[in-house]
Amino acid sequence: MTRETAAAKARRYVVEGRLTVLEVGPQVVRAVCLGDGQVYWLGWWRGSWGCTCDASQFRATCSHLLALRLVVVEPRGTAGLTTERMLAEQDEVSRVCNGRRSA
Repeated sequence: MTRETAAAKARRYVVEGRLTVLEVGPQVVRAVCLGDGQVYWLGWWRGSWGCTCDASQFRATCSHLLALRLVVVEPRGTAGLTTERMLAEQDEVSRVCNGRRSA
């Protein structure tokens, strides 16, 4: 049996609805992800990505952060990511993961 990669797990979290984006602003992104057995808080603050999981303490990017980065972009300057754009990006990721092309 092959082990699921972090990228594959991230896509699964998005498709299964395990990732909830709570806030998107010019300098912050906050989210919660239901991992395999625990809930993790993650996001962008103070100029970097972070997650409360153990894996993120040992490597740069965990599957929870990969899932979040599938649906949001790194905040830059004061423009930030709008709620409308975030929702459109989430819809696009769902379409791609489900094998459908955008309209």
